[in-house]
Amino acid sequence: MGVRDKRTIQRARRLRTTSTVAERELWRRVRNHQLYDWGFRRQADVSGYVVDFVCHQLKLIIELDGPIHEQAEQAAFDVRRDTELRALGFEDLRLSERFMREQPEEAVMTIINVARRLERGLPALPDDMDPHP
Repeated sequence: MGVRDKRTIQRARRLRTTSTVAERELWRRVRNHQLYDWGFRRQADVSGYVVDFVCHQLKLIIELDGPIHEQAEQAAFDVRRDTELRALGFEDLRLSERFMREQPEEAVMTIINVARRLERGLPALPDDMDPHP
């Protein structure tokens, strides 16, 4: 295991203990294969990046974005990271933390709809679907 791998794992562990309210709520709903038997991991290492949630079975990454993701430097990093992960075959669904906190049922339905599309081999999001209502 390289230095980067150890750092990534340590960062993921630290992030698991400092989860946001939105992350804890989503984890409560997807842990232990509760959501259509899809297995999710939280704060997981995917190719050197720590992602909020990942379902390897569907190759689906879910990110709950807070205000920091609106800052230019973080937004640029997110674009770079998402591009690299898509090149590995992952789909990245970004939802706002606010959406998850204020409309948890709708947020989970968005995830279910995307996951079902991926199971059928369709694009994760149809052109008219906005994951950030």
